[in-house]
Amino acid sequence: MYEKNKQNPLSGYIDMPKITVVRKTFHMKTAHIFGPSLSKKDVGALTSPLLFNDGEVVFRKNKGKSCIEQSFKGRLGYLQQYNIVVDESVCIPIEIKQSDLYVAYSIHSRAKILLSDSENRHVLSLHQGRALYAYLPKGNYNLTLSPGKYQLFGFYFDVGMFDDGGDREFSFLKPLLEAHRNSSSAPLMSTDFSLDAKTEAYIHALCLRIKTGDLSSQIYMFTTMKDLIKLSKTKIEEKYEPKNYKKTIVEAAKIILESNVEAEGVRYKLTAVADRLAISLNYLQIIFKVESGETLSQFKGRIIVEKAKKLMRDGKMPKETSELCGFENLPAFYRFFKRETQMTPKDYILDQPS
Repeated sequence: MYEKNKQNPLSGYIDMPKITVVRKTFHMKTAHIFGPSLSKKDVGALTSPLLFNDGEVVFRKNKGKSCIEQSFKGRLGYLQQYNIVVDESVCIPIEIKQSDLYVAYSIHSRAKILLSDSENRHVLSLHQGRALYAYLPKGNYNLTLSPGKYQLFGFYFDVGMFDDGGDREFSFLKPLLEAHRNSSSAPLMSTDFSLDAKTEAYIHALCLRIKTGDLSSQIYMFTTMKDLIKLSKTKIEEKYEPKNYKKTIVEAAKIILESNVEAEGVRYKLTAVADRLAISLNYLQIIFKVESGETLSQFKGRIIVEKAKKLMRDGKMPKETSELCGFENLPAFYRFFKRETQMTPKDYILDQPS
């Protein structure tokens, strides 16, 4: 996403990240559904309720389907907007050319938008008037839309702004930033949050003031993206009041996991915890990691390991222990136990005092 070691032209004006040039990494392949780009004389009545002041714009129309694609490349961020009309359900291919952190706003949508990966596994869904942050690894994805009109806005940015403790105030972003820094192969989402009038005002102001090669515009773009991120934090905090909500949820999740994993072993699904707490699994995973320092999967694994150890200390053999811990077969239990403890179940039994 970034070209490194470029001199920062904004140094001295505002505290900016060291990495300064953002590349386009999000590519929605619209041509095969909406047709080739139209010439100016063929655009006709196609228009967007939010037109960028500068940047690239592409108009496409194919019978009952149309798409207006707008993009702007700043030194520290990349803005994109899609105005889409479809008369039937469509599946639009998306290519992520480099793992990155994205912000997606569903300003207007006929129905929820759905994103899946190349193996048709669910990645995210987003309703009208909602937004979220997403870490997406390099690869191919598919965006599914039902018939109707859509206005989708998003941006991505130099995550270097969160280095050196810059993420301290943004706990909801820490797991995504960590995934990005570690080049994780798994997508990860923040909880979604509401898109209010203030947020839309920021987005409109940003799009109306962008200008290629203008120093003041670059500074404004950077500070406005930061303001939007801060506003996201506020909206998420408003959604999950009171302030001790996170701690309470994590404590409840631990109790649910401890009791159910004890009964069902490895078969107990993390989705069941989220369902019990009436929140999304993505959000539960985020706050659990922030509040406890470990992931839900790690905590679940610790419970299973302790259960297995106790069973074997009480005289159970590996095969019976495997069954009581919910594993489908003995090899699966051996792999799990060795991965978690660096020893086999047999070695653990032999290591116990007579």
